[in-house]
Amino acid sequence: RRPPRTAAATRRRTRRRCWRSGGRPAAMRSRPWTTSSSCKPIWTAPSVAPRQCVPSSRGKDLIIANLGDSRAVLATMSGAGYLKAVQLTTDQKPGLPEEAERIKRCEGRVFALREEPGVMRVWLPGENLPGLAMARALGDSRLKHHGVISTPQVTAHRISDADLFIILATDGVWDVLSNEEVVSIVCATPRKQHASKAVVEAAVQRWKTKYPSSRVDDCSAVCLFLHDHTAAAPTKL
Repeated sequence: RRPPRTAAATRRRTRRRCWRSGGRPAAMRSRPWTTSSSCKPIWTAPSVAPRQCVPSSRGKDLIIANLGDSRAVLATMSGAGYLKAVQLTTDQKPGLPEEAERIKRCEGRVFALREEPGVMRVWLPGENLPGLAMARALGDSRLKHHGVISTPQVTAHRISDADLFIILATDGVWDVLSNEEVVSIVCATPRKQHASKAVVEAAVQRWKTKYPSSRVDDCSAVCLFLHDHTAAAPTKL
């Protein structure tokens, strides 16, 4: 009679099942990250207000500095052997109470347009410009005196054997795909070097289906796989 499978064995078996190519695990044959974009280089955001989400690993500690409305999501295995999506960052939108309060203290205005009731934007005190949909940004100097800051939110995560990969993507991806959907897309991609492209293509297709009369927003993604390489040097994107 076969002995019960341990939790570690279950995680290894699931990792092998997620990425197979020709019947063999693809884990050691590709780069530890893949990138893809629907319209521009990774992390080159619109000229008005660039945003960044930058992870840096030191040993088993993952440090993430997030500025803007890009997002980092971790795929990890639960104790029961199920794949789970864990959001590591907060989308810095003007609708967040703490962000809106700071902007209003600096005489900036926060409201949504009638045709976009669910999208809160930042406006100058005396004119309906520029309508920025982020509360923090590297650029947009016109709003720097009205509460839009360039201070990133820094978070930390201790990487465990259960953690499989991290997806970094711009808001165009998360506006139309949930965290769980993106994790499932990456896990279902036969070759890991195609994972980020699969995420971007799925997001673009969802935009065309969900908002047929709208322009497709910037959809860029990076997939960072955590257990491919054992090098001690820090990994930076």
